[in-house]
Amino acid sequence: MGTQDISKMTKDQLTALAKRKKIPVKSGMLKSDLVKTVKRGLKKLETQKTKKKTAAKKSKRTAAKTAKKSARRSKPRTAKTSAAAKKTTRKPKAKTAKKPKTAKKPVTVRKKAAASKKAKPAVKKKAVKTKRASAVKKKAAPRRATPKKAAPPLPGKYNDHRLVLLARDPHWAYAYWELRPEKIRQALDELKAGAGEVYWVLRVYTAALQPALQKNRFEDYVISSEADNHYLNLGRPGARFVAEIGVKDAAGNFQAIAESNPIILPMDHPNEESNIPGTSPLGSSPFSYGGSSPSGSGGSFTPATSPGGSSFGKPPGGNG
Repeated sequence: MGTQDISKMTKDQLTALAKRKKIPVKSGMLKSDLVKTVKRGLKKLETQKTKKKTAAKKSKRTAAKTAKKSARRSKPRTAKTSAAAKKTTRKPKAKTAKKPKTAKKPVTVRKKAAASKKAKPAVKKKAVKTKRASAVKKKAAPRRATPKKAAPPLPGKYNDHRLVLLARDPHWAYAYWELRPEKIRQALDELKAGAGEVYWVLRVYTAALQPALQKNRFEDYVISSEADNHYLNLGRPGARFVAEIGVKDAAGNFQAIAESNPIILPMDHPNEESNIPGTSPLGSSPFSYGGSSPSGSGGSFTPATSPGGSSFGKPPGGNG
């Protein structure tokens, strides 16, 4: 029955067909749904029939093969095979007469024979080298270490413009810097002086923690124009500092080029008052006598520097 014939059938005819073919159908279905379900069911039945046919064919083939094998085995043996079997049968050997036992030698003769055997030097057997022993003796060849690629050298400069101030201990600080040429030119232009008419200065400002830092107390440290770092013996544990690097002319006019970060030196003794951060008395510092003027015009203290500039003020022991 074709698909066109099923679509032409009525709803009652479709339900009757589904019952005959044992196709599950729900009651109250529309005709279109009935047509679809019946078609699916018929297709399933056709596939099942084809599967059964192929299985029957396979079983027939296997039965034929087994029958052939059994027929070959049940065939009678030919005359040739029986003759070959006769040839292969062995004849029983004739029993040989036993030799008469010889008389045993006396005990003295046996002892002499044993002594002669002991006197003979034993021949050493050659050690047979096995594959396993030779493999153990052979050492594995050492692997050649691959040469590691050398890391690129660190740059001398990073094209940056900054001054960094670090607290080393309660008395010493360390400064390093990198300055751009255009900033240096601007400072020289403002002073209206050439590079040979000025000298380089690290100006260190100091003040109490509270109130905020005021740039009215400072100390100037002369440095070399070729230097890029400097040690500073500030001598005020617990005090706050900020530094500027710049140039100064013969008249005492100072022009800053870069400003550092603020630092606080650590205390060299435990603080007795817990509420107020303590500082050392001003009398123990060069900032309290002749080091700088209250107006900020600069001090008279100008410590000497080395030709390179960077080795000035090394801490005691030379481990800076």
